[in-house]
Order: sequence, then structure tokens, then C-alpha cells
Amino acid sequence: MFYLELIRKLQEAKVRFLVMGNLALMLYGVPQLSENIDLLLYLEKENIRSFLKVMKNLGFTVVVPGPPSPFADAGERARWWNRKMWEVIFERGNRPPVTISGFLHAPDPFEAAYEKRKIIYALDGSLEIPLPCEADLIAIKIHSGTTQDFKDVEALQKKMRERE
Repeated sequence: MFYLELIRKLQEAKVRFLVMGNLALMLYGVPQLSENIDLLLYLEKENIRSFLKVMKNLGFTVVVPGPPSPFADAGERARWWNRKMWEVIFERGNRPPVTISGFLHAPDPFEAAYEKRKIIYALDGSLEIPLPCEADLIAIKIHSGTTQDFKDVEALQKKMRERE
């Protein structure tokens, strides 16, 4: 599972991030088929630089929206946001893509979500996988507004009721 390697390298580089999307849903017990990984990244300049260095060292390249260097620039991210380019997608050969989703123009939502994060332990407890709390994941999915996101919310809420 390539994402375990990615998460470990990001943590070693002290990158602040949350695992989102299908992987987060799977870790909360909702079956998913996707192999990609969506991340919510803290958009502070040094954090982004550390993230980009990890991605480069792992052989990933940016495919959307363009070269990675502007990603660290708040003004460029705001321009992407205004053009409805809400994701930065990285690929590495035949590996599933890594998507940096949403909030490309402001770090504030990250801080609130990071404070409430849930940690899932993998590899016999040696790897911490940071997730948004279920309520934040639901709110982000609702905000995205796709049919699939609404289905994901229903499935996650069902899992939450089953655990009560």
C-alpha cells in the first residue's frame, strides 16, 4: 500500500496534513474501492515546501494544475481557487494519484480540523494516520456537494449509528 510509505515520509518530514476522501472513509469503516489518497494540507509556506520535497523524493510530479512551485504561493493558490481549480493532483508512474483537495486559498480551516483530528494507528502502532473527525469529514463532503459525496455521508452516518 503505497499510501503507508507516503504517510510515513510526510511524518518524518514533519508535514502537517490530514488524510481525507476514500481512505479516510475506509479507516472509519466505510467500504471504498478507490486506491488514490486525498490529503488536506496545512497551507503554510514551509509546510508546503516540505511536502513538495517529499513528493519529489518519492518520484511524484504535479499533473494538475501545473508546475509545483506556485503551490507554495498564496496568491497563485487564490488564482487557482477563483478558476475553480480546487485540487492539486500528483502522479507517479502507474501508482494511484495523490490529490491535495480544497481550501487552497486559506490555512484557517485546516487549523480547526487539525485540532479535532482523529489518529488511526497502522503497522502495529508505528504509523499514525491523521484523519479529520467524522463531523468535519461529513461537513467537507456535504460542502463538496457531489452525488457520491452525499452517498458517502449517508454511509458514514450509518457506521456512526452502528457504533452507538
